[in-house]
Amino acid sequence: MAAFPLQSVLDLAERRAEGRVRLVRMAHGEWLLARARLVRLEDELERYRQAFQQAAGGVGDGGLWREGAVHLQELGRRRAEGRGAVEQRHALWQTALQDWREEKRRVDALRVLKERHERQEVRRRGRQEAKLHDELAARAAQLRAMVEGSQGGSA
Repeated sequence: MAAFPLQSVLDLAERRAEGRVRLVRMAHGEWLLARARLVRLEDELERYRQAFQQAAGGVGDGGLWREGAVHLQELGRRRAEGRGAVEQRHALWQTALQDWREEKRRVDALRVLKERHERQEVRRRGRQEAKLHDELAARAAQLRAMVEGSQGGSA
């Protein structure tokens, strides 16, 4: 059977698709980690806010109140950064996923071409074998005719 002429291209595309799968998994993991960090930060912010409101509800030291307010602002800033990180990681994951899908489509198309090539090769071989069989049958018939003719002439 003749080799698939695009086999090297298919092999390369398959390797690239495998690499892209790893990138998708890594990007997804980073997105999940960023989400987990954000959830922990939001929990911490909410606990601190509740504790601060309880402490500030009573008569408290002005300096302590300012420190608490500054800490709340810092936690809010970190939460905003965390949300940005989650969005960024999600975008990277989606981009990696799209790249993988495109590469997978390319691999699938090349595999279809390979299967088509293999089917054509099977048909071509079948035609060659049938032609060879027909030629051998024709030669055998000629030989039989010659043998019968020579036996008929000598009798």
